[in-house]
Amino acid sequence: MKVFCGRANPTTGSVEWLEEDENYDYHQEIARSCYADMLHDKDRMAIDQKGCQTLPPARNYSHLHLALQSCK
Repeated sequence: MKVFCGRANPTTGSVEWLEEDENYDYHQEIARSCYADMLHDKDRMAIDQKGCQTLPPARNYSHLHLALQSCK
C-alpha cells in the first residue's frame, strides 16, 4: 500500500504530494524537519552568538604541553 506525504516546494512555495512506499520512515522525516527548524531559528542563533562573544578568552595551556613533551 502506498502513502502520500506532503512536501514543500521551495521554488513555488506550494505543498506537493508525493507517493511513498508503505515502509516510509516518518521518524526520519520528522528528525530532518526539526534539524532544519533549528538551523533557521535566527533568534536563538543570535542569542547564542551574543553569549559566545561574552565568554572570557580561552586560556593558553601550550606551556603545559611543552613541559609534558620534555618529560618523555
